[in-house]
Amino acid sequence: WIVVWDESQVSSKDIRDVCASGLAGTNKTCQREYSTAVTGFSAHLTLNELEGVLSEHSARIKYAERDQVFSATMMNQTTNLPWGLDRIDSRYGRSGSYQYLNTGEGVNIYVLDTGVRITHEQFGYLNGSAGSRAQSGYDFIDDDSNA
Repeated sequence: WIVVWDESQVSSKDIRDVCASGLAGTNKTCQREYSTAVTGFSAHLTLNELEGVLSEHSARIKYAERDQVFSATMMNQTTNLPWGLDRIDSRYGRSGSYQYLNTGEGVNIYVLDTGVRITHEQFGYLNGSAGSRAQSGYDFIDDDSNA
């Protein structure tokens, strides 16, 4: 489970303390602690154990959701499609479904963003050898190539 805390109610130290002391009387501990995009933790918990954590810390928890693995190749949505999503998977207009069947291999993606860390470990290998799979583009703020 991923448990997200209300940032106005807790600090990173509070999360570390909860994780270090065990979760709601269980012998379970946190797998990971989060403090950047969200404040919270993930843990392997049964539904009863999760309910205990939620009960013990109800005033400080925003929400909890099951930790899941997603894959783009599994995407096949056929209901409540936004117009643009239905349109982009077909050359001939709207089909009433969105299917993503390709892997994207060989595609160059250009991202306008203020926070891609190209040194992140997930960008670390290209064709099995060391080297970044992400590259800085042009920086329009201070006119250099270190975006």
